[in-house]
Amino acid sequence: MPEIDTLPGPDDVVAIGDVRGLFRLLQAGGVKVAISTSDDRGATEAALALLDLSGLVDAMVCGDDPVPNKPAPEQLQHLARLMDVPCARMAMVGDSATDMRTGRNAGAVCCFGVLSGTGRRDDLAPFADVIAGDIHAFGLSN
Repeated sequence: MPEIDTLPGPDDVVAIGDVRGLFRLLQAGGVKVAISTSDDRGATEAALALLDLSGLVDAMVCGDDPVPNKPAPEQLQHLARLMDVPCARMAMVGDSATDMRTGRNAGAVCCFGVLSGTGRRDDLAPFADVIAGDIHAFGLSN
């Protein structure tokens, strides 16, 4: 797979809903927030900065980290160790069947599929416990 040479800019990254509000709400409730992505670390960190989310993420593992990529369970297992939270107490939120399979493979307590990304309901359904249109299903409004 070719590497991306340029980092995303402001025109390349658009939040789908109030992601910052959701992360703040979760953390206010004592929930740790982690990112498991197949994207490279540089691009992920740049996107988080553009979305003003950098300080709201407790741990992150990226596709170019020395950890097997999704759907292998190692990304979530690595995050569990970093945050001192067992996988059995983690929820996976994602927009693809691969995300849902990763959660299942790692023994996540729940897998939440969202339809605001790449996945379709038919793709997510076999692996997700809950499927929502987007993050607004988690109690946020625009």
